[in-house]
Amino acid sequence: MKGRAPFSLQIPVICALAAGALLACGGMDLPPRVAEDGAIHLSCWQSYNTEEIRVFDELVARFEAEYAERHPGEPPVVIDSEAVPFDNMDQQLSTTAQSGRTPDIVRLDYNKIIMLAFGQVAVPVEEIGNFGALFPGEDMLSLRNRFVGAAYDACLLWRLGERHLYALPEQVTCLALMWNRALFRARRDAIEAEAERTGLPLSHEQPPRTWEELAALGRALTWQDEGRQRYGFGMRDSLWFSLPILAVHGVEVISQDPETGHLSCNLASSERAAILFGRMRDFYLGDENGPGFEGGAWSAGSDRTDRGFENGSYAMVQEGSWQLRRYRDVGLDFGVAPIPRLSDAMAERLGIPPEENIPRTNLGGAGMCVLRTAQLRGVDEQALEFMAWWTSPEVQAEWALALGQIPVTLEAQRMIEDQVDDRARAFLILSRNAAPMPRVPNYATLENDVYNTSIQRVYSGDLEPHEALRRMERDINREILSLVRER
Repeated sequence: MKGRAPFSLQIPVICALAAGALLACGGMDLPPRVAEDGAIHLSCWQSYNTEEIRVFDELVARFEAEYAERHPGEPPVVIDSEAVPFDNMDQQLSTTAQSGRTPDIVRLDYNKIIMLAFGQVAVPVEEIGNFGALFPGEDMLSLRNRFVGAAYDACLLWRLGERHLYALPEQVTCLALMWNRALFRARRDAIEAEAERTGLPLSHEQPPRTWEELAALGRALTWQDEGRQRYGFGMRDSLWFSLPILAVHGVEVISQDPETGHLSCNLASSERAAILFGRMRDFYLGDENGPGFEGGAWSAGSDRTDRGFENGSYAMVQEGSWQLRRYRDVGLDFGVAPIPRLSDAMAERLGIPPEENIPRTNLGGAGMCVLRTAQLRGVDEQALEFMAWWTSPEVQAEWALALGQIPVTLEAQRMIEDQVDDRARAFLILSRNAAPMPRVPNYATLENDVYNTSIQRVYSGDLEPHEALRRMERDINREILSLVRER
């Protein structure tokens, strides 16, 4: 495009990373393969919280001992772990890349792994020499069967017409529908009246199974309680929190051709997207079926869904597995259910076949990458061996049980499924139907500057769905996809 800089100049972080890799190749002063103490030290950047770091350090010590047993006579491996703030990881990598001193291993949010791929800083996992020994009989495509599919897909990326595995999925999070049982019981009569009025199978003892049921329950659960306003549903404005609803309705903000990796956006012509945006607007503003029941959780000054659910402002919200312990600790009487699917009639209207009309969720979490520094130091095989061990079913199961998290390997999920309660089990099941995040280098621009700003105006009624979709498609093509196509 005339007047626009080339791709590498449009994204300075990626440019800096690539420059750092080139500096490293030019002979920067890297740590030796074997340190003075006779060990191979692997620097590992992670962004765990305090409790996670404690468990991580315990497991790392076990890996180091097991590695020494598996490789007698060879230098031992020591994992030098460094905590880096989650929100500051990409800036830190950019800074260190310019000096050629990036870590050997980095744990990075899925939406930032593509930055390392485009910057040629992450080493394709399947090209590391011991890949075949660590994963016998597997290649970068078949290995997917061991992991939560969407998490693996976030690491299997296209660059310059080629696809490589740039990380191993290390953690998975997702959203489910949480519902306040106490508020449902308090509104038993209203729920029964709404069931009679709509003909829907509503109950104060069960969550909604379709979005039509959620709307009906939302109306029944919106009321004044001793001078306090309560709402049936709380809905955030961010793209990440919208992804489950988008996926259920068969809407992709950015589509990717699985054969070529080509990215495209067709929101402006999507009937599904227009219907969905209208539906989400009506949750707040109301429609012919009744007044709105969404409490404005997306708007400035209102309680976000996590706090609003805890204090009883919202009877239903989409929240993540990381909230389970918090809500248990405060004694909240709540249940966890799948994200509602479409009614059969709506699925037929949108052209979604019955076998695809299932509850969906979104993908969050992180993957582990081997960086170019490890390859230049000759320690990439040791780095990959640690990552393979860390993502093994046994280790993943132990990690998940200790911290109340979702294992990223399917075998680990099967190992713990009978050891967790129904609320945690719901997240395990949902994670297997997670929708992948849009795989673009500047996801933050997509979410904050394109999607969030428009959807807020749709919710408030200031922007019609069709116009919002037209603007989103224009901005996505101009601010995101044009950069990829100009590489």
